[in-house]
Amino acid sequence: MKNLMERSYMEQEIISDELYKSLFDQLVSGFFIIRFVIDGNNETDAIILKANQAYCNQVGMKKDELEGRMYKKVFKKHRNDLFEQFVKVEKSGKPFIAKEYSRQIDKMIKLSVYRFGSGMVAVITDDISQQEKAESALMQNEKRFRNLYNHMIAGVTINRIIRHTPSETTAIVRDVNPAFEKIMAKSASEIIQNELSVVYPVCDSKLVKQMIRSTSRGENYETEVYAKDDDKYFQLTAFPLDKNHFVMTTQDISFVRKESLASRHLASIVESSEDAIYSVSLNGTIETWNNASERFYGYKEKEIVGKDVSILSHDFNHDKHMALIGEVMKGKKLTNLELIQLTKKGKKVPVYLSKSPIYDERGKITGVSDIVKDISGIKKREMELIRARDKSEKAAQLKTAFLQNVSHEIRTPMNSILGFADILKNRINDEQHLKYLQTIEQSGKLLIDLIDDILDISRIDTGDLTIEKSVFNLNDLLVEIKSRFVGIKDKNGKAFIEFDLILPDSKQKSFIKTDRQRLQQILDNLVSNAFKYTIKGSVQFGYRQYKDELMFFVKDTGIGIEKKHLGKIFERFMRVQEENQEVFRGTGLGLSITKGLVEKLGGKIWCDSWLGEGSTFYFTLPFDTNVRPETDNSTQIQVEDNVPDLSGKTILIAEDDSYSFMMMKVMLEPTGAKIVHAADGETAIQIYTNEPIHLAMLDIRLPKKDGYEIIKYIRKKNKSLPVIAQTAYALQEEKQKSLDAGFNAHLAKPVTSSTLYSTINKVLKNKLD
Repeated sequence: MKNLMERSYMEQEIISDELYKSLFDQLVSGFFIIRFVIDGNNETDAIILKANQAYCNQVGMKKDELEGRMYKKVFKKHRNDLFEQFVKVEKSGKPFIAKEYSRQIDKMIKLSVYRFGSGMVAVITDDISQQEKAESALMQNEKRFRNLYNHMIAGVTINRIIRHTPSETTAIVRDVNPAFEKIMAKSASEIIQNELSVVYPVCDSKLVKQMIRSTSRGENYETEVYAKDDDKYFQLTAFPLDKNHFVMTTQDISFVRKESLASRHLASIVESSEDAIYSVSLNGTIETWNNASERFYGYKEKEIVGKDVSILSHDFNHDKHMALIGEVMKGKKLTNLELIQLTKKGKKVPVYLSKSPIYDERGKITGVSDIVKDISGIKKREMELIRARDKSEKAAQLKTAFLQNVSHEIRTPMNSILGFADILKNRINDEQHLKYLQTIEQSGKLLIDLIDDILDISRIDTGDLTIEKSVFNLNDLLVEIKSRFVGIKDKNGKAFIEFDLILPDSKQKSFIKTDRQRLQQILDNLVSNAFKYTIKGSVQFGYRQYKDELMFFVKDTGIGIEKKHLGKIFERFMRVQEENQEVFRGTGLGLSITKGLVEKLGGKIWCDSWLGEGSTFYFTLPFDTNVRPETDNSTQIQVEDNVPDLSGKTILIAEDDSYSFMMMKVMLEPTGAKIVHAADGETAIQIYTNEPIHLAMLDIRLPKKDGYEIIKYIRKKNKSLPVIAQTAYALQEEKQKSLDAGFNAHLAKPVTSSTLYSTINKVLKNKLD
């Protein structure tokens, strides 16, 4: 019985040992047992007692290469710190788990170390290389995801779905990226663990529920919202993460939305524009076509898109259009190019063409925008204006020509009227008769002045008033004007009025470059008016010198002008002193002409006045301190109006008006000269050819040959003969024309004996000199 029991125990142990061995070898994990010993060097080592097949496979060795061998000899490159942990486990009984990379097998091994009785430990090893790789890949992916998450432009929230009831749901924010913090202007700590609809008001509870419904079905949800407080548009996109979470992205699309609105607005403007607008590619083909283009050219969009742009032009071929496109590609804008365009029916239409570059989002020029404006109406109005202007100019020229003719026709009879009146003044002693003659002279002069004023106004209007600037001594001119008006005021019964000339420096020679005759005309008008409206007191005139201008003034102590009338005094025919019209006669044109002349000379004119106290007229003219004459001609030739002694001389008078000739003959009788008369140009030439002539006086407008033809003939024969033009043509340019033609002097009708004598004396003195 005892033997049977022992045998049974032995069989059980064998079975148990076999079972243990079978399980030991079939373990998936590696397994080995070591027992610690002291080696010959008195150092701790261990004998490998057992190693299963899985461990052998892990380390790439056979059992007999492991079992019964010393651990440190088998694993020569073992980790001392790891072996020390084996020792600690045996002593403490506390398990130890570690990871070790095996260079021998290039694998990562997980070690689980347990105490296995006295002096022994058991080590379980697992190959975790694949697990490590997966974990490493997962960590890398998580790192990349987090990096992407943190650097996304769009705001991102991860939200947990809270289901209170099947119909009552909300979302709690679990995580946010920095972009969402920036959008909200809040930190993550202020957002996380709060309801999404509370921290992000544009995403209200209704919208959150819609997101939850869609993501719970595994669908994405997308919408646009407007943040009124920030005036921004956002695109929200929600997609499922798992059954309890969804992700929401927030993208600021304000710029895109506003660009889209602007594009639609622009497109609406383009389509509703009255101007033809189309785009052209860089190779010259038409790409877009608005409604106005269809109306203007007659082509429908499908007919014209893809065609060369030169099809629209009458005077521009493909190469010329490409040249324009080349200019636009340089970034230039071409505006209002005047071209002729062709419609589908071949009609030629004048247009303004403007070209500007079309840029893509990177700023690259991708095409050209053409705007075509029909200017047919403008051209029509231009032609109408040109015709009206030409008609007006022609009418003005006709008016001027008519007035010049009237002036000529009036001056001719006035010449004999005033001339004989002048002659009679020196031959009549009766005071009453002298008054009659004076009345004739004054009335005649008023008539001549009226004609001259009307002519000046007409010429100012038409722009025909010529300005001839020269350098002269201003002080000398003003002295001459004063001297002349001293005689005039005395003759007109105003000798009691003081008359003063005020100069910056009476000894200084002040040179100015302007039109001498026009400046004299301006001052004559103003000084004449001052005397006319001054009953007592004084008249002063002169100028002050500034850096680049002269300011002239004419001051009187006359009746003055009311302030309310000062703005009207330079208007034509304006007579503000209506209650005095019978006392102060005049045309009402003088100040208007004066203003026109001042402005022609580059200045301005104004007036200060007080009713009952007098007036001061001011005007300016440009002044250059560096102006100097080429020669000092300030010393004027003094010419007397004494009767010249022409005894033994022959004077040829060419005059077709018998009364004017009779007057001239009477005036010249005291000279002792022989007078010969020619009533036409041909007779004048014959007389000159056949008789010795010492002085010729020629009318300009003569029958058969005019005065210019006569002087031309004379100058071919004789360069030095004194010849005077005595004519009813009184304009400055007519005077200059006479001098340019070869006349020595120009005597405008009506002629007085004093002007006749002084002109003859001047001509003869120049010839003698």
